[in-house]
Amino acid sequence: MAARAMSVAILAGAGALVGARPALADNGPTTENGACMQEVFTSEVGGGSLNCTANDVRISSATSVSPASCIAGTTFDLTATFQTVVTASSRYDVGFWFNTEGGASARGDGSTDQCSLSALQPPPPANPPVLDLDGDACGDLNSGTYSLTFTIEDVLCQAAPGTNLLRLPNCTSWHNKAGTVCDPNTDEFEFFPDTKSKCVCDDNFTVPVVVVPAELLVVKRVTPTTFVEPGGIATYTVEITNQSGTATVNIDSIDDDLYGDLLDPTNTDVTDNTCLALDGDPIAPGGTVTCTFKALVDGDPGDVVTDIVEACVTQVGVPNPICGDATASVTITDEFVPPTLIKTALSTANCSMQVDATYQVVVQNNSTQDTLTVNTLTDNRFGNITAPHAAGGGFEQVVSTTCTVPRTVPVSGSTTCSFVGRIVSNQCDFSHVNTVTGGVTDSDNVQSTPSGSATVTVSTTP
Repeated sequence: MAARAMSVAILAGAGALVGARPALADNGPTTENGACMQEVFTSEVGGGSLNCTANDVRISSATSVSPASCIAGTTFDLTATFQTVVTASSRYDVGFWFNTEGGASARGDGSTDQCSLSALQPPPPANPPVLDLDGDACGDLNSGTYSLTFTIEDVLCQAAPGTNLLRLPNCTSWHNKAGTVCDPNTDEFEFFPDTKSKCVCDDNFTVPVVVVPAELLVVKRVTPTTFVEPGGIATYTVEITNQSGTATVNIDSIDDDLYGDLLDPTNTDVTDNTCLALDGDPIAPGGTVTCTFKALVDGDPGDVVTDIVEACVTQVGVPNPICGDATASVTITDEFVPPTLIKTALSTANCSMQVDATYQVVVQNNSTQDTLTVNTLTDNRFGNITAPHAAGGGFEQVVSTTCTVPRTVPVSGSTTCSFVGRIVSNQCDFSHVNTVTGGVTDSDNVQSTPSGSATVTVSTTP
């Protein structure tokens, strides 16, 4: 059977792999991107599936790995020392098969899987523990436990189930007869098992290389960032960036803690939602996808409404979703509309040295949101007008009043009261101007001091 074409792909991002160590000398050559063991067996020995029940040569563990980590979903070059247990002597032409594509079976599917084959270089020169027991081009082993180092190219960075360690399915094969000639040791078809049982395979073998998932950057923005109470409709923008330089990821979920599942077309908490179109979409290495939605933001003055969006993606070879989150905030401000105080002089007595004038006071609430509480009413000429009092302390007399406090003013409503103030003058022709100021607090505890003036004109009666 003709040998497959061989190629080596060196990733541009390979230099980013961390934890590299000086390379150890390999114990033999490695052939890349070739047939897997099942295909070789079918070609060289005949039909039937390998069951690999023998245990003569097996890999027990991997140590001294380089690099120490890899980016999930990428391929990289692995150097490792494999602890190898040999339970019988005179095992000829030992081969180490690695399913670098991470397929379900270390043996391969029999036709399309690609595997690497690492062989042993027989002496001379000395290459312990490798022996030349049969005089051909392929190394042999006697019983014992050995450390064998190989460099394997184009290994798929994929975690073993339930771990964050590299999964590297592998098999070992050997010949039991010295007369089986192996030449050269760079052709995988020279390393066929003698029978379907003369091999060992481990479909879930792990190598202590940490599989690092792609990183996800999520940004959330909102417009506008402030609303006057009680709130309004805001537009949110969500940006999701795949920060991996080599691996593609796929949108799995976009959830908002206030507005729910943004990939759910039945979600009634949002409108104009373009995030629906991203469900399952790929994000290329270094790529960004963006979506927007609208939602109601409401609250009381002073509230800062912050919501969190979490986006998750899936990546080949990574068992769990990769997630990132971001926040956006909207501030609710007070709708303060200053109240109006109107003061009107309604009547006076006939001209005399003492005049009793009746004044009307109206406090108008101009807000459509907040109720008001009138706490004080004070006149610059009559002083406190909420209770009758004699003249004194620089203020004129309040004869009577209905302007008791506190009093509540409803939204867009008003409150009206009146008082009688006594004006004492040594003239009969005069004008008396006075101003009432109210101390008012709205339902958001915002204080104000509206005021109004009135003029009383007294003249001699003809």
